[in-house]
Amino acid sequence: IPIVLGDGLDYAEKIIKGENYLFSKDESSEEELDLSGMQCRWDKIQPPENSEEVVTLIAIAQDCKKQAEILSKIITQLDIIYGAPEKRQPISIPKLIFRTSFNNLGREMRHRIGKIKFFELVKTWFINAYGYIYFRTESGKKYLNQMVEMSDTLVIDGRLNTVITGTRLQRTKLEKALNQLEKNNEILYGIYVSGESVMSCYVRDLEDDHIHFVDGAEGGYTKAAAVLKEKIKSLF
Repeated sequence: IPIVLGDGLDYAEKIIKGENYLFSKDESSEEELDLSGMQCRWDKIQPPENSEEVVTLIAIAQDCKKQAEILSKIITQLDIIYGAPEKRQPISIPKLIFRTSFNNLGREMRHRIGKIKFFELVKTWFINAYGYIYFRTESGKKYLNQMVEMSDTLVIDGRLNTVITGTRLQRTKLEKALNQLEKNNEILYGIYVSGESVMSCYVRDLEDDHIHFVDGAEGGYTKAAAVLKEKIKSLF
């Protein structure tokens, strides 16, 4: 789990997004960002069995000096209400659906390199078709298990960002606990509830060099961040 405490990342983000931020004059518009490892081969993922929804949560400590102590209170509530991290994991192997249509692969290619290359698209389709066989081998099963384990569902980077799954009753209990922390002026939070999660993958190789980014469907983190920003604005 990546953990960064303090407000350094938030400060850097504000500078980069500021109007006066200048990019290097030597930057060439012809340079291409290397996104060769990025993949979006999985369809929207339904919650695991016995879960009803996917919850995307972003929370910040109002007192940066007490960040570790305050954010740990949220983690404690997640453990109490939802159970251990593996129990609130929104990604499960039985719910994974591999996308192999030309439309989906073409859309991914546009995001990755900005255009569609026909022969590369056909090549990718054949590789994906082989995926159905690969995921039934021992190596493929190992990859799927690693993918679930390495799914990026909790990040602490000066704020708490997490995607979890559970029942409506559990979410009601969580919101009650978060509202109390907010009432005590300890945190501010934004939450968004959806029926599915989405996953983007960065894969260099299928053995060990891969990581998987999880978000709530319908722009979970974006929607939760919008709620949080409104709360922050109300303080000023």
